[in-house]
Amino acid sequence: MVNLRTFTMSCKYFSGFTTIIDVDEIDNINQIIKIIKKELKINLQKLNLYSLIGILDNISTYHIHDFKFGDILLNNRTFFICSCC
Repeated sequence: MVNLRTFTMSCKYFSGFTTIIDVDEIDNINQIIKIIKKELKINLQKLNLYSLIGILDNISTYHIHDFKFGDILLNNRTFFICSCC
């Protein structure tokens, strides 16, 4: 069984970028953040948006408010990844 969850960026520069992640393949929230940043970077590279890639690479404060990893495993909803950017 696949446990897909939707994650959406909520940030000054990347708000609205959304990806779906199989949470059965990961162990913690940090892995979720790595995956969405990787997916975003791939999309930015396809569009030759290198200035935005630089901004993405310099933001290290992404997090998910109000939910622990167990909550993400148990609730099928959209989770927002935000930053203090």
